[in-house]
Amino acid sequence: MLAYNFADNHVPGVADYEEQSYWRDVGNIDAYYAAHYDVLSAKPRFNLFNPKWFINSSSYQGPSPMITGEVSNSTIAAGSRVSGARIKNSMLRREVIVEEDVEIEDCLIMDYTVIRRGSRLKRVIVDRYNVIEPNSRIGFDAAADRARYTVSDGGIVVLAKGEDIAGVTRYQI
Repeated sequence: MLAYNFADNHVPGVADYEEQSYWRDVGNIDAYYAAHYDVLSAKPRFNLFNPKWFINSSSYQGPSPMITGEVSNSTIAAGSRVSGARIKNSMLRREVIVEEDVEIEDCLIMDYTVIRRGSRLKRVIVDRYNVIEPNSRIGFDAAADRARYTVSDGGIVVLAKGEDIAGVTRYQI
């Protein structure tokens, strides 16, 4: 048996405000959700933009994101389109389409998801290949959310992987 002591791990180029030996167990929904917020903010717990410790993603060759709207303390991946929406403290992965008058706060939105006009999401993880119907409200009514979705002990609403909607997301706003 071999064990790695993450406490002894020293990442080069880490700023004083970052955790010097960053490691997270993401074995449950709440821990997985919380770990994503360690990379957001002007002074994150773990900065993904460290020139001495490269973090590479897949070789995805999509277009740059297109954003019109208000975005604060969030990351938006390649191929995503945000049209007249408000996004706060959230992470949007590849080719996420967000239509007008959508509000997203404290959410993780995975690849190839479409969020239709007028929807509101708060403290939600949306897995890949989902289409959120117009004017949906998710994360605001615990009883309604539990009836339709998985809800963690910490109140995070999780939408399971949807059907493959490849070809629907790109350039469709």
